[in-house]
Amino acid sequence: MYEVDSSIVKRCILPREKAVVNLDILENDEDSFRLNLKIKTQSDYFNLNKNSIIIGDKSVWTLFFDKKRRKYVIIELDTKYPRLLMNIVKLDDMILNKDMLHYIVDNYYLMLSEIGNISLPEIYEIEQKTAEPKPRIYLKDYKNIFSIDLKFLYGNSEVLFNSHKDVVVQNKKNKIIKIKRDKNKEKEYLDILLNNHVFYNDEFLVPSINPYEWLSDVSKALIEKGYEIFGEDNLFNQKLNKNDPELVINVSSGIDWFDLKADVSFGENNVSFEKILDSLADNQRFIKLSDGTTGVIPKKWLNKLSGVSGLLNYSDKKVKASKSQIQIVDALLGLATEAKTDQKFKKIKEKFRNFKEIKKVDLPKKLKCNLRQYQKAGYHWLHFLKEFSFGGCLADDMGLGKTVQVLSILLYEKEKGNNKSSLVVVPRSLIFNWVDEVDKFTPSLNIHVHHGNFRNKKKLPNKDIILTTYGTLRRDKKLFSKKKFYYIVLDESQKIKNPRAKITKTVFSLKSDYRLVLTGTPIENNSLELWSQFSFLNPGLLGKMDYFKNTFSKKIEKDKDKEKIKSLKNMINPFLLSRKKDLVAKDLPEKQITTLYCEMTPKQRKVYDSWKEKYRNEIKKTIKEKGFLKSRMKVLEGLTRLRQISNHPLLIDESYTGKSGKFETLTEHIKEVISSGHKVLLFSSFVKMLKVFKKYFDEKNIKYSYLDGSTRKRKNVVEKFQNNSKIRIFLISIKAGGLGLNLTAADYVYIVDPWWNPAVEMQAIDRTHRIGQDKKVFVYKTITKDSVEEKILELQESKLDLVKNIITIEQEIFKNLTQKDIQNIFI
Repeated sequence: MYEVDSSIVKRCILPREKAVVNLDILENDEDSFRLNLKIKTQSDYFNLNKNSIIIGDKSVWTLFFDKKRRKYVIIELDTKYPRLLMNIVKLDDMILNKDMLHYIVDNYYLMLSEIGNISLPEIYEIEQKTAEPKPRIYLKDYKNIFSIDLKFLYGNSEVLFNSHKDVVVQNKKNKIIKIKRDKNKEKEYLDILLNNHVFYNDEFLVPSINPYEWLSDVSKALIEKGYEIFGEDNLFNQKLNKNDPELVINVSSGIDWFDLKADVSFGENNVSFEKILDSLADNQRFIKLSDGTTGVIPKKWLNKLSGVSGLLNYSDKKVKASKSQIQIVDALLGLATEAKTDQKFKKIKEKFRNFKEIKKVDLPKKLKCNLRQYQKAGYHWLHFLKEFSFGGCLADDMGLGKTVQVLSILLYEKEKGNNKSSLVVVPRSLIFNWVDEVDKFTPSLNIHVHHGNFRNKKKLPNKDIILTTYGTLRRDKKLFSKKKFYYIVLDESQKIKNPRAKITKTVFSLKSDYRLVLTGTPIENNSLELWSQFSFLNPGLLGKMDYFKNTFSKKIEKDKDKEKIKSLKNMINPFLLSRKKDLVAKDLPEKQITTLYCEMTPKQRKVYDSWKEKYRNEIKKTIKEKGFLKSRMKVLEGLTRLRQISNHPLLIDESYTGKSGKFETLTEHIKEVISSGHKVLLFSSFVKMLKVFKKYFDEKNIKYSYLDGSTRKRKNVVEKFQNNSKIRIFLISIKAGGLGLNLTAADYVYIVDPWWNPAVEMQAIDRTHRIGQDKKVFVYKTITKDSVEEKILELQESKLDLVKNIITIEQEIFKNLTQKDIQNIFI
């Protein structure tokens, strides 16, 4: 037909559905009958006769002209016997006598009913019955998955769900019976199937999810709903192993780890335990077996271990779990067909089972201060950590007395007979703070400062506390690695936030019985910083670094995955204590933070725009030539220059003679504040900016204190500002003076330029807003309008959201840990 006139085919309609053939035997007169053939489409009836164009062999098609649509229609006919139909079409309009009709009905009715629907004269009408359809599903390989044929069983006869043919059967007495199809029930079964992860694809029904998942889960659910399923055993693409996995596990206890030896089998197929753990970590339920079939990991296993199995440490066919991961081990034991554990594990498990709440412990007798209620709660929490051999992060707000809480437990241990040394590692700026607080609160603890050019690099003394700096520790790594300490305490532990840094690796190599970290900012930039600190505290708790990055960091920071945020929060919660000043130190005066926007002067704006254009062109060129990653230094250089100009163009050009909008605003503010008798802290990340202020105050004969990274006698500088009423201003480099200074004499704080990390600014502010402050604190963050500083402000907001989402802030003074909390740490 296409060869004769291709334009006919191009103008044709080709419906998706098949047409049903109607064989109507009509009364012609009293003694004769006439055969009439029609086809029924969804929209109408059309005659079928010897002049009709019918083609095909295994399937048969017809062509006719649809007058309503004024187009040709090519449609497939729904018939079981195509050749017989083609022969019957030639008999259209044939006249039958009564004997012939009797003979056809008695001998060929069933066969003719497979060709199409038969309509007989009223006197010969076949008996009709109603019946309940039974849904049957037939699975067949289709492409790289399988197709799903839905049929309905009426009596002993099946009919396809999309067929319009009648169902005709012959009973035991050879009587022909037509069964009326229950179209409503059939549609109900089809809808159920389509609502169970099935959809149309190229006229076939196929699974819309992983075909293995459909076979293992959906098919079972459909069987429960009354469907019969055939053909699963004959599938080539997807062959499921019918055996449930069996887990045999042996747990033995090491010093800090549990060693796990396990075998997993699906019938005769053995699978390595590591392979099962990998599948669980990736949330995969299906695993290829040695016989070519696919094993199904039960949902129960997935629900208990998905997302946490990857936290286990396994390599070289050895699987280990840290003590803080006892609940993961317990979950594995609960799934095992056969399990063995040693006495040590049983003892630890029993200890967990008997845990009800954090116990209250008497304070040491020689403590020379009265702890506040929240500090006592922190002290009790530190004892809880020690009881279970956990490391912990004390993350109270800066200024709430983290140091005295730690000193209290160290003093308690000494009074109970401990004579081993504890190591405290601090930034250089905090050395005199620790020495002062030991002298003030726990003078019976003897302390040795291992720092400076005259330190003994060959031997550490046997003192209660050995105090050193991060830099000294890194340089004297061999000396410190020889000794096993009682406690290792890291103050301002964000110093080990980079897991690849030398100082982090040095800290990780140290040996101790117990570990603590102190920080007001557990996260400054990203969640990987948390991993680094907790890997020191409780090795293995958060898994290997790559696993943590892929499972948590990327999904939390890029995708804002709420489930991962919740999961990470729950995992670290028992080991982290964070209280805010507004909750626990309600007697502390209010802190008011204001963003002070400044306009550039016209001359300053001209300089800014000129440099901005210069760097825009240079960066664009560098990225084009070297790519973005290799252009980062140029980007950073440009951002730094623009930040400096936003402060004052003098920072990049000493010959500049114009003014700075920010500098003018700040000097006016500060003059007014100090004239009213207040003391001021002025922080900048640029030492050059501090020197611009320094020159101005010298010219105006305004007394001030000054501290940057080169300042040596920090203690003297701080005491001078605190105690000398004539010194009203303290100029401080934000990186050098953001930690370890107690500056409660001041009640006004100016952050000259925004730092990339809001935590650094908060540390600076908390130099004055801390215990001992009796005045309301006013904080001004100065931002230059229409500059890069506004972008930094936006970045700060996103980092603050990250901290709020992951770190649990205690809503009560006491750490609320119950037995359920401990049991649900991981599972």
